[in-house]
Amino acid sequence: MSDKSIYISIADICVGLRVTDANAREEIRNRYNNFLVRKTDARDARPAVDIWVEVCESVQFLPPEKGPWVVKTFLRGSQLSIISYTESGAVDLSKRSGRLIVARQCKIENFLRALYSHLCIVGEALMFHASGVIKDGRGFIFCGRSGSGKTTIARLSTGYNVLSDDILIVKRAGSAYQLCGAPFHSDLPELPLCYRDDRAELCAIFLPRKDTANFIRLVGRAEAVAELVSNVPFCTGSKETSERIADLCADLAARVPVFKLHFRPEKEFWRAIDEAIEKVSPTSLTGGGASN
Repeated sequence: MSDKSIYISIADICVGLRVTDANAREEIRNRYNNFLVRKTDARDARPAVDIWVEVCESVQFLPPEKGPWVVKTFLRGSQLSIISYTESGAVDLSKRSGRLIVARQCKIENFLRALYSHLCIVGEALMFHASGVIKDGRGFIFCGRSGSGKTTIARLSTGYNVLSDDILIVKRAGSAYQLCGAPFHSDLPELPLCYRDDRAELCAIFLPRKDTANFIRLVGRAEAVAELVSNVPFCTGSKETSERIADLCADLAARVPVFKLHFRPEKEFWRAIDEAIEKVSPTSLTGGGASN
């Protein structure tokens, strides 16, 4: 393997990065160290895409805006464009290659998040705005935008295996779905390290909301699919992509129960979760309710 090449594997999807700038290369290796692989590894023998990364001293692709960081994605056929303030990427998914231009002060995380979101839906996987926890060998995800309680849940669950408090991937594994660790998270110091082999069968999906009491309700199929679709980032705009996401979310909602979770910001909410899971039977995945 060239010493200028880096191979990152998340949910068994490998991305190759050829980075000629030594400082940027070292920063990327340090940031994604727990998800690096050798190209010769059998499972990751062929990257899904190879990206040439060019570092420039000063570039700007979008005018600055107030509010959340802007990342724009455009998919036309197999041509994927990912643009932010100081980074611009073009990927040909059919040729499995692309180019990324970034300013020296810029990190490549937003590009990787958007790229992986599209690579997931090509296969049997989905990226979600979610925190994720493995507890007693079972995977749980908590989907929601900023302020929904994802990070609070991650902070209250540090006694278990917390995979992320921001972005996660679930992938089809036979007749079930698997929760996979990802290096996309906030910088909370109390969050434990996550590794590329951290994964578990997905047991349940929760839509959290902070409240003064713990209450859990199993949602109906249509509502579950709509909520899941709304929490898939970076993939809006293409009719084919939207239909693919809806199909994947419908299959996921048919196999894994989806709950509304109202919770007090205390660890006791896990007891309510355990009790709700025990009440769910396979036939109840079409809708119903459970509360505590």
